Amino acid sequence: MSVAVVTGAGGSLGRAIAGRLAADGHAVAVSDVDAVTVEATRAAVAAGGGTVRAWPVDLRDAAAIGELFEAVEAELGPAGILVNNAAIYPATPFLAVPVAEYDDVQAVNQRGYWLCAQAAARQMTRSGAGVIVNIASITLHGILPGLAAYVATKGAAASMTRALARELGPAGSG
Repeated sequence: MSVAVVTGAGGSLGRAIAGRLAADGHAVAVSDVDAVTVEATRAAVAAGGGTVRAWPVDLRDAAAIGELFEAVEAELGPAGILVNNAAIYPATPFLAVPVAEYDDVQAVNQRGYWLCAQAAARQMTRSGAGVIVNIASITLHGILPGLAAYVATKGAAASMTRALARELGPAGSG
């Protein structure tokens, strides 16, 4: 049984991903900044018969991310699947986005993905296999105004996915 880690699992997409992974036989570690919603996801996945544990984690906190992956490995085993799904998306027109808001979106949606991918990849490398899925967005195609900071992070997620596939995949050197 592989262990899957799903960030942003308190939302509807994260909950659906976690449920599907559990239904496919994976043990699932769900995380979200919102302790109430991540617990609701845990309960929903467990009700479906899945092996699941929940951790409230703020992806802005690098130490908390490291602790999450250490706890997952100790309780369930090493991560074999990571689904970077967590995201924040304040709707602010580009010219009005304050630096603090931009930095916050970057911290969760890009830096958080990066740190989770590093932590997961370390476990995957030790065990010899793994899959990292970084959720991007159709907003990359410019369909909604007011989401420039969010769209920038989703472009980074798509680019990071390609870079990780090249570096860590079968043809890579990692």
